[in-house]
Amino acid sequence: MPRGAMTRDPSRDDGFTLIELMVSIGIFGILMAMVSVIVINGMGSLRTATTGNTVQAEQQNAMLVTSRLVRYIDNPVNSGVPPAAILQATPTSLAFFTLSGTGNVDRLPYKVMLCTTQRGVESFTWAPALVNGAAVPNANPNMSVPTCNDAGAVGAMRRVLLQNAQDTQPSMAFRYWRARTVADGIGTGDIEILPSGSLTTAQLALLSSVTIVLSDPSLGGSLEQTVVLANER
Repeated sequence: MPRGAMTRDPSRDDGFTLIELMVSIGIFGILMAMVSVIVINGMGSLRTATTGNTVQAEQQNAMLVTSRLVRYIDNPVNSGVPPAAILQATPTSLAFFTLSGTGNVDRLPYKVMLCTTQRGVESFTWAPALVNGAAVPNANPNMSVPTCNDAGAVGAMRRVLLQNAQDTQPSMAFRYWRARTVADGIGTGDIEILPSGSLTTAQLALLSSVTIVLSDPSLGGSLEQTVVLANER
């Protein structure tokens, strides 16, 4: 052996034993499984939170649209007794004329239907018929009551306010209120009208406000807003 050369310890060249390698792989596998579960749960929570925030934002936007339409319910004419402004009011749908500036024709009432369809929460809007091409209130507006289904878009501008998706099943509902009278006795605040179906003509004449309810099971709650009828119609 050359002078100054170092001797090597043969025991240091043995490497890992098979048992040590298998134990290392097992520990690594357990750690990877734990990390995978944490990552998957975290991604699921993030996805749920993102979906919830998106649905809430869509609900708020839909509420802005619907509340504006309802707030300016009206159906004026040039002279005589104005026709009904609300065509039909049920717990799940509302058909009416509105002066909310829904379309391109200014200062004329548009017919609107709000309801829930297979697509989700939708609005159907029918433009008014012009008189001699001018923006003049029609003395004989179309008072037919539209239907709320996929065929209801015939001749109408259709808009999906809340979409029916895999994770969301939105719905729209309405509650109706009338002003308190002397016959109602002592008390404060408006009185809720609880119809079994459509409100009668007499009940429609007493309406003072409408509560719009937008709900989605994915959120576990609903968004409500009570709109006072500006023209008391």
